[in-house]
Amino acid sequence: MWRKAVGVLVLCMGLLVVGGGVAQASYSGANAKYYADLFAVNPNHGLPVYSDDCTNFVSQAMRYGGHPQVGTPVSGQVLHNDAEWWMTANGDGRTYSWSVANDFETFLSVYDLHADSGHTQYEGSQTLYVSLPITTGDPILYLWNNNTGTTFNHTSIMIGSGTDPTSGWVGTLVDEHTSNRYHAIWTLKPYNSQWATTTTTEFHIS
Repeated sequence: MWRKAVGVLVLCMGLLVVGGGVAQASYSGANAKYYADLFAVNPNHGLPVYSDDCTNFVSQAMRYGGHPQVGTPVSGQVLHNDAEWWMTANGDGRTYSWSVANDFETFLSVYDLHADSGHTQYEGSQTLYVSLPITTGDPILYLWNNNTGTTFNHTSIMIGSGTDPTSGWVGTLVDEHTSNRYHAIWTLKPYNSQWATTTTTEFHIS
């Protein structure tokens, strides 16, 4: 019974995340968290999964949370236009901003009417708890080595506060892909050998 229910849920999510069928008045960070928690470790195989899947995963969670797609999805097209953010219902078309961290950051910081201007914390200065107006369901982007330029390398999604089950650290937590982690400490310091030169930028989604 549980296996059947999960199969139906995955199918429904595949339809809801990308097809324009999420009907709600505003963004729900709680719904985005629900999706992220469900697929943090085991991806939703009803949609594409990439070798570098972090941004695709966060985009799926945000879409499930009710963030509207921007632009018109076109089957078979991979569009390099950061003013748009979408994936087709069957996953055969997408924008770079949907699945590439640096393009996603450009979409959020320049074009997304639902995102604030972003809050940057510089190399190694991040505390265990996010002290900025970032809430559940908000995306966090990472620049591993601030000395190499401004290309963002990674994306995660904030899911609240608590204890990281792997490291035991207590603070603000995220879910992420590549590597797949459930409720990891948001700085990723226990997992990131470049933590001392990592810059993070957080966006609040309304």
